[in-house]
Amino acid sequence: AKESVIKTLQTEYEELRDIAVLRSYDEWVLHLTFRDRAVPYYVVGDGVRYALMYLMAVFTPRKAVLLMEEPELHTHPSLMRVVVNSILNSYRERGNQVFLSTHSLELIEMMLKQAEKLELKDQDLKIYRVTLEDGILNSKEYTLSEALDAFRLGWDFRG
Repeated sequence: AKESVIKTLQTEYEELRDIAVLRSYDEWVLHLTFRDRAVPYYVVGDGVRYALMYLMAVFTPRKAVLLMEEPELHTHPSLMRVVVNSILNSYRERGNQVFLSTHSLELIEMMLKQAEKLELKDQDLKIYRVTLEDGILNSKEYTLSEALDAFRLGWDFRG
């Protein structure tokens, strides 16, 4: 899993060499090790920390159910694309079922377009639009093709 996380992050950060726990000021701290330096986990940007957390989740288990809340938080669009690809590949290659919540139309669009490129089927990706109306929680399911059509028409899945 560690090698997969490193390889995936290298698509965005070519100089990344390792993720390791190193001793720093008499404490053991997770570091991202680059070609010429090691950076403590708590010093890198929020987007990298969040992405690292989600990548660790999608590469660790097999045939698992993963729950993710707003994986786009604090991430640059190019890093968000890395996370989206990893989530979809977690489903395809590891058999994981991933549920995520988001308010980001950008994330939804990336997910739909990448799922289409990967030739996923309607049963492979579904979007649930959840709304609260007069105190009643409603849910509507959209297949991949329905969601793609709706998105192309400019429909807002956020409610």
